[in-house]
Amino acid sequence: MKVKSIDTYTSKDGQKRWRVHFEGDDKPLILDNEPTFKQGDEIPQEKLKLTSKGDKQYYIWARETVKRSYGKSQEELSQSARTMALSYAKDLAVAMINNVPSGSVKKIMVEEILETADRFVKWIKES
Repeated sequence: MKVKSIDTYTSKDGQKRWRVHFEGDDKPLILDNEPTFKQGDEIPQEKLKLTSKGDKQYYIWARETVKRSYGKSQEELSQSARTMALSYAKDLAVAMINNVPSGSVKKIMVEEILETADRFVKWIKES
């Protein structure tokens, strides 16, 4: 839709608003903020939504449908598992270095961190 003119007015709540008129259409686009486009610019019809208040019809910006993805991808899950496994293996090596009492914790040498982390990842993926 081609922009014919843009004017401003003060709404009933005292706020400045913008009214955009289109060529060949008597319904304006009502905006709360100053438009970034100017007279003569084209605005795709699909970006506008027709609405009404009483017997007056006008356009507002249509909400864009955003495809939402919930959760993590397989790659992100795999990376999270590797990161967590490495962190826990590191904790076992730190326990050895700091001479933490054994109890039920198996401590490992620093050189065993990666091997232990790999075993943790394998166990996580098998579960």
